[in-house]
Amino acid sequence: MGKIKMTKYTNYKKILSSLLTLCVLLSILTVGMATAQTTLDVSYLMLAPGADETQLTFSWHTQAQVSDPVVRIYKQGDEAMVFHGESSTSTVFTDMHQNKVTVTDLTADTTYTYQLGDGEDNWSIEYTTKTGNPASFSYLVYGDPQVSSQTYGDGWKNTLDLALSVNPDLAFMASTGDNIDAVTLAQYNYFFTPQTTFSSLPNAVCFGNHEGSSANNDVFYNPPNAANAHSDYWYIDTVTPYSWYGMLTMEIPLQWKPLFKPQLRQILMQHGEFSTSTTTYMVKVTHTPFQMAKITEISMFQ
Repeated sequence: MGKIKMTKYTNYKKILSSLLTLCVLLSILTVGMATAQTTLDVSYLMLAPGADETQLTFSWHTQAQVSDPVVRIYKQGDEAMVFHGESSTSTVFTDMHQNKVTVTDLTADTTYTYQLGDGEDNWSIEYTTKTGNPASFSYLVYGDPQVSSQTYGDGWKNTLDLALSVNPDLAFMASTGDNIDAVTLAQYNYFFTPQTTFSSLPNAVCFGNHEGSSANNDVFYNPPNAANAHSDYWYIDTVTPYSWYGMLTMEIPLQWKPLFKPQLRQILMQHGEFSTSTTTYMVKVTHTPFQMAKITEISMFQ
């Protein structure tokens, strides 16, 4: 009987030891979960062509203002490149915290994976984007979607999905203005219905009369070479003969129309490398027609 009792006692001891070990493991797991990274929740994500073909700009929103907005981006087999930017809070739309980063040193015709960060080691889900092929490329031009309701937003998404299904290798897309009908947060929510497309295909946005010159549009975009989204901006080849892509492209908002001639001169003077030896096309994008015949100084194009 004594031996049997000793065996039972030993089993109880083993069980108690196992329970204590399990409690310790659960405690460690709980601490680990408390300190684990969280997935960064982002919205209004928009890519845009950068100042030249090696760059992209990023704009996105977070629920709270972050101290150090970051993009880490890599191609298969390479270490990630990390780029830092700036964060700001809208004075018009409540709880709107925009983050802007510019990425450089990108290689042509290459698929990249990227994540957005808050500077505190919290990262978004992974997204992908592909740079264009200088030997053969297409881009999509769209105008006046005037997305003013969710029904229009769904139609807008379907339109882009169809365009991409027919042209899956688009290098970027370019707007000619009137993307929304009125500058309200609700309408921008509808405009961003094709968020998956905006997170992968760069979008060069121009404003029309429905956006007007309101600075309230600025919190959704990060154009290159511009103080804000309702300024003029441009993207141009400065490194290789194919640029975005062999083009000097100028996005001229509606309010620049009366001043187009001096503005064109300013851009060309700032970019003396614009010539037929490096740039095949010059593209002007504006919302309303402008008679190029009124520009009489041929030297502006030399």
